[in-house]
Amino acid sequence: MSLRFYDEKIDAFRSTWLGPGNGWVIPFLGKRTEDGFEIEADTGGVRRRWIFSELTATSFSWRAEETLPDEDPFVRQRFEATRAVSG
Repeated sequence: MSLRFYDEKIDAFRSTWLGPGNGWVIPFLGKRTEDGFEIEADTGGVRRRWIFSELTATSFSWRAEETLPDEDPFVRQRFEATRAVSG
């Protein structure tokens, strides 16, 4: 679950993601990018970036990158989403 809103003072979205299975509460800041939207957080020394790209009315790509202290970023998750059409 997440809660998000635009914060005019910082020209960014604030988003808090809740992961009850792991007891996670992660506050993100989000901004538009050339290719979509990105939200970023730094929790416990781990930098997290969730990147939404290739946005269309019916689909998007998403990937979750993490950077541990003193390490290179790596992709933890990735998926392609398509809106289902009900008939």
